Amino acid sequence: MKDFESKMPISRQIRYYKQSRDNWKENAAQKQIKIREYVQLTRALKKSRDNWKTKAMQAKKRAEEAEHKISELERKLKKLDPSYDSNSPDSEELLPPLSEKAPHHLVAMLPLIVNN
Repeated sequence: MKDFESKMPISRQIRYYKQSRDNWKENAAQKQIKIREYVQLTRALKKSRDNWKTKAMQAKKRAEEAEHKISELERKLKKLDPSYDSNSPDSEELLPPLSEKAPHHLVAMLPLIVNN
């Protein structure tokens, strides 16, 4: 096999190859740093996701328990008062009108609040 013949002087070739090697090492080190950062970020995101997932599951469980309790109470109320209809409570009798309770700056928004 024939050796590679270059017109560059040997000293310049050596400098070139050393610089290429050093650049490669530096680039590899930078990539390793990036990989470590990504691993740490992934770990932090997984921990955060697991935390939020746990909170969501707990909230879902509390909501299911509340719905179960509401249905149980409605059943008991229906036994005590057969005329009770859980689908159409008379809200005007149960709650005072919003205009009596609302501060002056909310009175102008009442049509928006009631319609939504």
